[in-house]
Amino acid sequence: MRSLLKRKLQRGIKWMVRLFYPFYLLIDFFRRREEVRILMYHKVSNLPPEREVPYCNVPVASFEAQMRFLAKSELEVVALDDLGGRLEGGSFGRGRKKVVITFDDGFQDNYLYAAPILRRHRLPATFFVITGAIGRNAPFDHLQWDESSLADHAAHPEPWLPMTWGMLGGLKEQGHAIGSHTRSHRSLAGLTRSEVLDEVAQSKKELESGLQTAITLFSYPFGSAVYGDLNEGTEEALKEAGYRFACTTKWGANLAGENGYRLKRIPVYDHDTLFDFKCKVVGAADWVGWLKDGWQKRFRRDDKTEFIPTVREEGREISINTERSS
Repeated sequence: MRSLLKRKLQRGIKWMVRLFYPFYLLIDFFRRREEVRILMYHKVSNLPPEREVPYCNVPVASFEAQMRFLAKSELEVVALDDLGGRLEGGSFGRGRKKVVITFDDGFQDNYLYAAPILRRHRLPATFFVITGAIGRNAPFDHLQWDESSLADHAAHPEPWLPMTWGMLGGLKEQGHAIGSHTRSHRSLAGLTRSEVLDEVAQSKKELESGLQTAITLFSYPFGSAVYGDLNEGTEEALKEAGYRFACTTKWGANLAGENGYRLKRIPVYDHDTLFDFKCKVVGAADWVGWLKDGWQKRFRRDDKTEFIPTVREEGREISINTERSS
């Protein structure tokens, strides 16, 4: 029932964004602030349309059209690690609006289908991978699949499997960045400090050893501060491990002076038209972030994994509900 309500609300919000678009352009004409929008992808593959179970797929043809649009637009597409000290320095340099492309989890279809399109349009991207799954001949186990997705996996297994070390090395050679998405895709909430450090620091070491390069980028599994997937403790763990930037799933644009360990992102869905995508990358859909936060405050999460909304230290529990307004 909730998933049906959610999809109906998404359709209604989509139409509101479309209608708001010309008014946004007028407002934005007089607002000269610098902005970076980070796009969040998971799968790029030709799968059946999503129904009850969202598996965050974007059709190959849609992804091609989106990348073609970015390549020809006046928006500047930059690598996440190229932001450098611009966030802390208060200026992004040339170009008022920038776009960053990211992928979570590390599906093989990222290498098979997305990477050739990115190469064709000369666009950089960051791939956040679950190190415990690299090279495994089995689908990811942190998600639940419906009948359509299971049937597609049986018929076309490769796109559903995690990338191999060879594929990750190929992405690196093509100029893309690799980042950590932890070792096992557990929400960092509910873990002891030693477990959090193992998830963030050990995954970094594994990637650096396997790819012979420094790993400074991170993406929080599930990534919601409202639901407690990140807090001051997890942020300190990332700093201690040596990460420079960390991406959340909070919706919105990143402005000059933004906290580099709580970067907002904008998801791209299978049902987004090219115009919907354009609305997202220019900023006309930024206000949807407020609605998303409100939904999460109203409803318990329905992720397909067990979730414990506390961070456990040895001998005591620390509440993480102090950041519900963030």
